Amino acid sequence: MNGKNEEKEKIQFAQDGMIGELKEIWKECFEDSDNYIDFYYKKRFQKENTLVYLLEDKIVSMLTMLPAQIQKEGKYQSVRYIYALGTRKAYRKRGYAKRLLEEAERKTKEPFILIPETKALFSYYRKLGFEFNFFLTKDKKRKEEIIWDERVIEVAEAAQYKHIRDEKFKREGYLQWNEEAISYAIEENRFLGGEAYIIKDLKTGEKDIVFVRKQNEDIEILEISQGGNRKKSLPKELEKIYSRCKNITFYLEGEKMAFAMSKGIEIERGRGYFNLGLQ
Repeated sequence: MNGKNEEKEKIQFAQDGMIGELKEIWKECFEDSDNYIDFYYKKRFQKENTLVYLLEDKIVSMLTMLPAQIQKEGKYQSVRYIYALGTRKAYRKRGYAKRLLEEAERKTKEPFILIPETKALFSYYRKLGFEFNFFLTKDKKRKEEIIWDERVIEVAEAAQYKHIRDEKFKREGYLQWNEEAISYAIEENRFLGGEAYIIKDLKTGEKDIVFVRKQNEDIEILEISQGGNRKKSLPKELEKIYSRCKNITFYLEGEKMAFAMSKGIEIERGRGYFNLGLQ
């Protein structure tokens, strides 16, 4: 930005005094509750990871870029998860979000990963150079169809959840979160009525993770590390906790449903693993 608009339009990192405006934009763009928005800004907001677009000293658009790593050719490469990219309704279709993404690329020089908020946004981001690299299979089962087994569960702590997650999912295209990010994801899930558990097989000593969220009379399995014959089995203890739930929806690795996109990094189609995003 230069010339006569240099003082009128500006992109910069957020400052503490901007939180009130950022919350307003969040509410307008994503329609979350005030309690949830307050929760995010108390627990996860960081100035150095938030870019804002200022027009006459008013924030009209914002972008969060959370650090993560992705496994590529046997090594972990730094990436940014683009989150809460939003523009005030009165200022849309002026290219502000695109310019924020371009500035984020210049500042980080790292690949991007994002989860489009709506199906329509998939085509928008594709025009900006993003590719479909992360897919899911959504499988809804009645509670009676689940195999309820004798394994036990315990509420997960972030460090243990991360350790098992990294061991179970590590491969080319695996998105790895640090412990701080895992801790927030677990706290956010609890805030929304869910929980993360460690599953233990007392006979074999095998441990798995499961990330559960309650949706009215259903529960969603947003992430589960077990595979093979146990892909659709769950511990009886979970059935007791969620006894009023009628259906269980599994979000598993697969190629049926486009889930997230990336830019700046090549990932073989269907090989990327993300799953654990934010609300």
